[in-house]
Amino acid sequence: MEFSPTKKSINYITSAMVLTTSWSDSGIVGSSQINSGVYLFTIKSDNNLEWYCGTLPWNTTSGASTISDEFSEISLVKCGDGGIGSSIFARILRTASGAPKVQLSATSTLPNQTYSFVFRKLLD
Repeated sequence: MEFSPTKKSINYITSAMVLTTSWSDSGIVGSSQINSGVYLFTIKSDNNLEWYCGTLPWNTTSGASTISDEFSEISLVKCGDGGIGSSIFARILRTASGAPKVQLSATSTLPNQTYSFVFRKLLD
């Protein structure tokens, strides 16, 4: 008997942004692009041959019970050209007044680029 896992949803999202050493909103917020679940996701810029990959736990409910802003960094693995000389970081920010959001930063300023995010749902 052959193992055949259930096909989960795949979401493609793009966001144009300048990355700095400070955290910047990626535009991925709450349930506007992805639903609650656990995702395997990749990040790739249009000017770079380097890919980043990580696991994203996501809960679309508002952080109303969160007393203050809380964040969880997402461990990313990268592979590729690496010609930009900078690394990208990701985190989930939960705020007391709103939905969770994905934020990005870098080890040095990266010019305006379009970042592509691909989400593959692993668990509900």
